[in-house]
Amino acid sequence: MQYVTRLAHNLADQGQAHQRYPLAVDSELEWEKSAGGWLARVTLPEVPAHHIIVPSLSMLEQRYRFQFSASVDGSGCALYPVRARHADDKPTSSSKALEARIDCWHTLTDVPELTVEVTVDTPLPGPSLLVVSVRPIEIEPCPPTETTSATVPGVMPISQMQAPQHIAKRICNPTALQMLLADNPPRPAWPQTIAACYDRITRAYGSW
Repeated sequence: MQYVTRLAHNLADQGQAHQRYPLAVDSELEWEKSAGGWLARVTLPEVPAHHIIVPSLSMLEQRYRFQFSASVDGSGCALYPVRARHADDKPTSSSKALEARIDCWHTLTDVPELTVEVTVDTPLPGPSLLVVSVRPIEIEPCPPTETTSATVPGVMPISQMQAPQHIAKRICNPTALQMLLADNPPRPAWPQTIAACYDRITRAYGSW
């Protein structure tokens, strides 16, 4: 199974809102007031075992913190909060059906119906895009139908743990990007790439 749904806020008020994004938007992103701020839900079709579920949220013009959780048969399974309130904020324990990773879930069994929720702590939601994608954890390679040849330059490996201790565990996105850019001049210095990926609103290194 491969599945992607995209929801955007205030589509009706934006007129040509569907043209604001490079990929199609499926429906309106509806926010409701909750104890933690604002809440939005997405219900997914059946997800088979051994699949990865990846949610993402981007919101403009607001400072905010957010956390994703998934509900299966009434039990929740939360991911790490983005811009946590406390240093010891952690996801909830994995359920029998889901295994919580840092920013995604892995299905351990077939899940007939799953609801993904995002709670956002902000005074009022701004223009926002919520995306949830589902695919098998392991994908069989698809060789090209025609024989082609290309020269692929070597990628210089970089360990994010070489960075200063206070950010070393938070910079997997800019570190992977730096390795990709290593052989494509002009070559920015690794600290410059880290700084460029820092999102001041969520205080995360990589809010795409």
